[in-house]
Amino acid sequence: MTANVSYFIMMAAGLILSFSLYSVRLRRRKLPAGLGWTTLFFSLPLGYFFAKLIFLIVRFKATVSVHGLAAFIRVLPEEFSFVGGALGVVLAVVMCAKLRRLSVPQALDAFAPAGCLLVAFARAAEYFLGTVGWGDYLEVDLLCRFPFAVQNSYGEWFLAVFTFEACIALILFVLSFIREGSYRTQPGLLFGHTAYSLCICQVIPEMLRAVTIIYSFVRTEQLICALAAFGLLWRGCALLSRRGKKGAYRPLVWMLLLAGLNIALQFALDKPYLFIDPLPLSEGARAWLMANSADVFYGIMVADVALMLLLAWRTAHALAARGGKKSRA
Repeated sequence: MTANVSYFIMMAAGLILSFSLYSVRLRRRKLPAGLGWTTLFFSLPLGYFFAKLIFLIVRFKATVSVHGLAAFIRVLPEEFSFVGGALGVVLAVVMCAKLRRLSVPQALDAFAPAGCLLVAFARAAEYFLGTVGWGDYLEVDLLCRFPFAVQNSYGEWFLAVFTFEACIALILFVLSFIREGSYRTQPGLLFGHTAYSLCICQVIPEMLRAVTIIYSFVRTEQLICALAAFGLLWRGCALLSRRGKKGAYRPLVWMLLLAGLNIALQFALDKPYLFIDPLPLSEGARAWLMANSADVFYGIMVADVALMLLLAWRTAHALAARGGKKSRA
């Protein structure tokens, strides 16, 4: 069995399980379960279209200008945007709900854990796509084993970034069920918070990927995730503002500051001496920091991501609490 066949089998299993779950959750929300299978039908072409479109927009000169319209049907794994594919699937959920004249926020909330499950399958399936989900070469013996790493034909070990991304999606899959009860008072909140968390949790794994879509020096997938997360947080802050909450937009300011810190850390990882040399440190401390700069900067970045997740959690908690008061009034 070839790797590509294994990939498609795993993706088919992920689609069937995810949209089965979506159908069950629609029924529990007193929405037509058949909407789930209709959405699956539309999600395939939309997912493909947007996954390919975003890649082609970013790499236009290297693809469309060279291959012409044939670039749209080239199925090389590295010529697709994962985030674009996810966007296409979400648009299918929205479009199908609108066509049936059903509540879009309710449909999105029903899809939230199913979407996480689908992301987990899609990331795990990257195991069969060669180096697409790989990171840097590993020298730490403790990590040189599956599922932390994968081996090339020469016996060298590389970080299995796709494993960590699949685990993140599974964690958010569980959390979406845990949050559901408290978020039910505000339609769309469960999906918004889950999608925000998925986007923010992409920040570090996307940096670790050896194969990714880059425009100039910008990692496009990372940028799209950041913009999507900002939009989702802005929507939550706007809802709180309409309800009269003071300082409703403060989380957006903090997010911009944290995003700025993240960008600075990414530059620091490439050229640590520019950030370390100006610090008032002893020679020994400066030498230690230079030798361990990657660990230190990644540690700060993890804290940075955790704070961005906290911003969304506090905003969602405020929305759920105010929604609950409103519904009881």
